Amino acid sequence: MCKNYFGEKMVLAYASDGKNTRGLPQGNYLKDHDFGVAKGNPGIPFKKGPHYIVQYRHPLESIASLYEFRLFHGHDQDSREDWNHFLERNVAFWKRFIEKWCLRDLSHTGIQLLRIAYRDLCDDPLGTLSRVVEFAPLDGLPVDPARLQAAVEKSSGNFARYVQDQKEGIKTQTQRRQLRDFRYFSDRFPEIERELQSDYLGPLQIDSLFDPS
Repeated sequence: MCKNYFGEKMVLAYASDGKNTRGLPQGNYLKDHDFGVAKGNPGIPFKKGPHYIVQYRHPLESIASLYEFRLFHGHDQDSREDWNHFLERNVAFWKRFIEKWCLRDLSHTGIQLLRIAYRDLCDDPLGTLSRVVEFAPLDGLPVDPARLQAAVEKSSGNFARYVQDQKEGIKTQTQRRQLRDFRYFSDRFPEIERELQSDYLGPLQIDSLFDPS
């Protein structure tokens, strides 16, 4: 949606590629999953100047999505045993990521950071895009409601899950995932929710997927 809104003014680069001779990614929007924190490293440094837009999601949705992404690209084995190891390892990564980017109070540091809940993006794409554009206006102009609406409408309907699918014109996704349909769904999922509720899900106001109360 940002690309639809800003057009050619937005140059998206991935922090791990597209680097110039100084070893820096080329672009004015840099995407990074900060996997460095998964290995116990500090990961991406906080600096004054850049605008950090952080998207976070329910841990189990996020981890299942990452696992399927890795299977799609042949990076992992498709078995319940491999999934169980992947799950426990990435719950730890998700916690470290959230502690760094979402639970830390940076309000008095001069760091410019906007946190976006995946739920808000799904439920209110227009309002969420407006927040992002206002936070990081690449063209320096006030938010344009007509451009916002056009950008959201262009992104609605079917969409591709992976970049390769998008390039091939394959758009099969129409709605947010239903975690109970995941191939390795188990009783461990509600247990993880309960374990994370007080310190993580509650403070972030992430709705439970399994406990209606």
